[in-house]
Amino acid sequence: MTKHTIYAYVIPDDAAVDEASMIRRVNEFISSRQWLCPDVWAVNQKHESGDRELGLNIALPKPYQEPIGWFSDIEAIVALCVQLRHGFECDFVLGIAENGTSHAEDIIEVENDSPNILFLKKFIGIEPPSAAVQP
Repeated sequence: MTKHTIYAYVIPDDAAVDEASMIRRVNEFISSRQWLCPDVWAVNQKHESGDRELGLNIALPKPYQEPIGWFSDIEAIVALCVQLRHGFECDFVLGIAENGTSHAEDIIEVENDSPNILFLKKFIGIEPPSAAVQP
């Protein structure tokens, strides 16, 4: 069982989103690509508190067992969020949840066409290669 899940959800303030159309687009996206992290699913949940989770989840591989290039799945999700925010006029939040607990933390918001992928990588623990030091 995987320990962490990345979520990409519509920011709750954007309540006017057509949920059925959003889920249809998310499912089309999921089926349109080959995933290195294959456990990906659409989410449309309303809680008794009134909170809503609308978007998608992807289970992260176990640490130190990640397939080469696995972060490209996350980058594709971010790109989808950029596309969807234009089509549905809503913003997204990406975060990480610890499975089996109520622990979750929002990492970045997709509120423009250039979300902070570097911060997302650093937060998850993927450091970009550092530049070579010149003597």
